Amino acid sequence: MADSEFLCLGVLRHFQGFHAVGIDLANGEWARLVGPRFSSELSLGHLKVEGLGESRRMRPLDVVLVPLGAGVPKKHQPENRILDRKATDRPMPLLRNAAKERSLVKMIMDMAAASSKADLLYGSDETTNPDDKTERLQASLLVVHSKHLMWSKTDEFRKGRFPELGQGPSLKGCFDFGKYPTRYCLPVGDVAFERDFGASIPTDRSIEDSKLRSRTDPSFNLNILLTVSYDDDLMKVGHRYKFIVGVMAIPEL
Repeated sequence: MADSEFLCLGVLRHFQGFHAVGIDLANGEWARLVGPRFSSELSLGHLKVEGLGESRRMRPLDVVLVPLGAGVPKKHQPENRILDRKATDRPMPLLRNAAKERSLVKMIMDMAAASSKADLLYGSDETTNPDDKTERLQASLLVVHSKHLMWSKTDEFRKGRFPELGQGPSLKGCFDFGKYPTRYCLPVGDVAFERDFGASIPTDRSIEDSKLRSRTDPSFNLNILLTVSYDDDLMKVGHRYKFIVGVMAIPEL
């Protein structure tokens, strides 16, 4: 095990726990932080950070010193890495905010530019893909930059869930992706976005991201990027969902 600077690009609900996803800055590679047993979910205690005058849960754009353990890849999630700490351990050091570091902002924007060259999101224009047990993905995480971003409340992702999985996502985000733009409407798993903006999203219609943010900050003028994950079959047996797991506001270069 070695401590590594980890750029968080999303913290998502998973079953009744959580995962964090981001970049291991030691090698520039994606990592999905998971528990030690069968890529199990983490508790809120695992994701506590402290520094810069704050003590809280990790959130997108945090740079945190993280004890990264061994890789535990799945066929559809090759980036899984064990978070080698207990929920009762001291909080992990919060080092800095990536939005204030030009080199990290550029790295995130470059990741979005690279992903936009694909034709489709994880090979299809659907919210889910059939679960191919033999499928081996090269990557299950990517960054998306869309200027046509809408949010809405929904109950469609709660259908067919098992009770032990807990409550399903109550928000969805719609955005354009790809070389020949395709519209996607995906469930939102980003707990920070849900907490900060969920109450401001109307129940009877969609709202543009810019209008949503102007309600809390009229001067808001930043790029909104999304981290999208190819996730487990949380809501529909036999299908893998595409999830918005991180919503990031970063400045223009």
